[in-house]
Amino acid sequence: MTDYEIEDIAGTMIPFRNLSILSMGPMKRLVWQWDANGNVRSHSLIVEDGSALTAPQLRGILDSEKQSIIAKYPDEEFVSK
Repeated sequence: MTDYEIEDIAGTMIPFRNLSILSMGPMKRLVWQWDANGNVRSHSLIVEDGSALTAPQLRGILDSEKQSIIAKYPDEEFVSK
């Protein structure tokens, strides 16, 4: 997947949290930073081979990351469409 495709899917699944993607060859680091009640929060994810990912694989990874964010910040909520 391209950075643009990863950004589109990740930004849709984990919205309103200012996503940045840092690429080093096929490795991608997704970094979210957002403000919650005046406190800066962040979360990051490293995807080893982002260029070989498929959209369903990325969605599965991001579903797991939502749970990681909620474990880290219990007051976070994600709205399902």
